[in-house]
Amino acid sequence: MLAVFAPALGPTTVDANIADPYLHTIEYYSEETGGVEEMYVGDANGDAQSRGQGGENVGPLSYDQYDRFHPFGTLPSGKDLFTFMAAGARVSLFIGVASLALAGGAAVVFALATAYYKGLVDLGIVITSDSIQAMPQLLVIMLASFVLSGTWLANLYNGVSCSRSCSG
Repeated sequence: MLAVFAPALGPTTVDANIADPYLHTIEYYSEETGGVEEMYVGDANGDAQSRGQGGENVGPLSYDQYDRFHPFGTLPSGKDLFTFMAAGARVSLFIGVASLALAGGAAVVFALATAYYKGLVDLGIVITSDSIQAMPQLLVIMLASFVLSGTWLANLYNGVSCSRSCSG
């Protein structure tokens, strides 16, 4: 549910909080000047950091000094934790749905191929699928991580953004 309704439930957008906090501004009431002031979201995030010490945290269900509501609190970088979790849930939901669609499409294609071309094609597809299912998953993951190390795919599963560091 969080992934589906994240834009409606979130206190801020992914662009303003995670992607480009210095391209967005907030307005807040300043008691020092007695008026409404404007500042970048990135600067406000820097002031709203949770440092792990009692009174200095912006905890769950609280407001920061700029009257921004943080349902799950803030990170040490000052960014809203709810927005991070909602963005991660949306990515996870997309990956799950895409993998189900891809697997379902492949299953339909292979089922139609084995139903139409009986004999060797059917036997080849069955043996191939049984061989893939018989492999230990941990061993395959370790082998893939070793073989793919040093490639652009390794940067993806290590969490490195390819727009900054992938060269080939």
